[in-house]
Formats: sequence, C-alpha cells, structure tokens
Amino acid sequence: MELDLIAIGKRIAEIRRSNRYTMGEFGKLLGGVNKSAVNNWEKGRNLPEQNRLDQIALIGRTSVTEILYGDFETYTFNVLYSLLMGEGKYNSSEHTYKSDELSQYLTAYVNDEKFLNVPEDTKRMFALHDVSKNIAMQRLSTNITYGQDDAIIKEAMDFLKAETQPKATNHGLVNMITSELSESITDVDWLFNKHFYDDKPSSENKITPEFAKEVKEVLTTALQKIISLENDYQS
Repeated sequence: MELDLIAIGKRIAEIRRSNRYTMGEFGKLLGGVNKSAVNNWEKGRNLPEQNRLDQIALIGRTSVTEILYGDFETYTFNVLYSLLMGEGKYNSSEHTYKSDELSQYLTAYVNDEKFLNVPEDTKRMFALHDVSKNIAMQRLSTNITYGQDDAIIKEAMDFLKAETQPKATNHGLVNMITSELSESITDVDWLFNKHFYDDKPSSENKITPEFAKEVKEVLTTALQKIISLENDYQS
C-alpha cells in the first residue's frame, strides 16, 4: 500500500504534541535534528530516515509500522477504500471484479437495521468503517497483519457475505427484495447502453428507450411500495 506522507506527518505531529515537545525540543531529542526538518516531516514533505523513525516510535510508544500506516483499523479501511475507488495498485482491469463485488456487498450491507439512522450520503463510508473495525477486532484470531492486503480483502468479503444474508424479519425480507430491485434498476441502464452502443443491433431488435424507461418505472414503483409497506407494519 502506498505511503500517505500527509497522514504520516500528522501522526508524527501528534506524537510530538502529546509529549508536549516544541519542534526544536523534539529535534534535539532525535539527535540534533533542526526545527525545519521536523516541520517538513509534519507537513508531509518528506520522511524521516529509518533511525529517526525508530526513535519517534519509541517516544510515541508505538511502532514504525503504525506511524507509516496508522492503526490496523485505519490501514484496513484504506486498503478497502482503495479497492472500492480503484486507486493505486487497484487501478487496473484485473481488480474491477473485486471492486464491483465489494461495492455490491456494501450496497446490501447499508440496508442493515443498524444503519437506519445514518444519513444516506454517508452510509457507505460508515459501513466501510464498520467492516474495518470488525476485521481489526478479529485480528488476533485471523493472524492478518499489515501488508497482507489480499487477506484483508478476503476477510472483508467473507464478513459482508455473512452479514448480508437475509434475516428472518420483516426488515430482512425487505432488505433482500429492495437490494435485488435496486440492482435490477441499475442493470436496465447497463443492458440498454451495452445493447445500444456495443452490440449495435438492428432497429427491430434493439431495446427502445421508451421500453427501458417504463421497465425502470415499474421497478422503482415496486421498490417504493415495498419500503412503504414495511413502514406501515412498523407504525
């Protein structure tokens, strides 16, 4: 996973401030490093040398790995976020399937009852943090550690697969059906665009925009009615 110099700088600054050192005092403690060098580290302009990182970790009662990557929950979140967004080493066609799979699982997971009061525009990130927290909590039993990104992704997929299994409740039933309907609505657009632009069908065989629009309206209406039905049974 790529290093985030800005985040590393903030962690170094937090270690210095929590120990109540000025930049000058911190530099002297590290063997005569000048104030401007410490400032450059904290601003994310460059990294301390390895021996300095070792000293900073000792002062902060932490490890060099945590200075570089954050705690394991943060590291896990960053791995999953990078996959989801197709960033860094995940910006390639070979990772597209895994990225789509994670996205689909998250779409289902955010419909869990524990996220009912979370604002819609933050649900996916909130859920991703929740997944990361659970993986970090299970770290001792799974023996997953920093650098084992593939293992982290597999653990996340296994967790989400288990958590998104339909539950034998009204909400569980609604969650299962609405997830399928939402995916179907997305599939209408995908199939229409693929059929229309990629396959270049003859005029008598193509999916017409009017038909695709009506299918989406039917699915959307069904989705709204099922959600409304659950609300009626809750009142």
